[in-house]
Amino acid sequence: MDNVKKYKLGKCQKTGQDHARIWIENKRLSEVGFTPGSYYAPQWIQRGRGRSVKFWLLEDDDIIVERRKVSSKKGRPVIDLTGWEIKQFFDGFTHYTLKYEEGCVTVKGVNE
Repeated sequence: MDNVKKYKLGKCQKTGQDHARIWIENKRLSEVGFTPGSYYAPQWIQRGRGRSVKFWLLEDDDIIVERRKVSSKKGRPVIDLTGWEIKQFFDGFTHYTLKYEEGCVTVKGVNE
């Protein structure tokens, strides 16, 4: 089964900037442990021209500097990243892929 899908980088909801939003909302998040109210930590990775960010699911007792919360929309888990951070990090990319593994979601910048 192919577990990598491609999505277009969206517009930032606040500023309207192109390629400044990553929205992940689907049952696959729950299947790999990202349930509403759970916490994750991003790991920003740059190798040459390649850019990706890994979201690592956290346990209740994990201590980490950058901790984010999985939100919910109609009971479905949502990871929503918008703004300058995304625009700057994924500069030069129009799309991203998602790869799901137990306790980890990888977002990789790609072009069409």
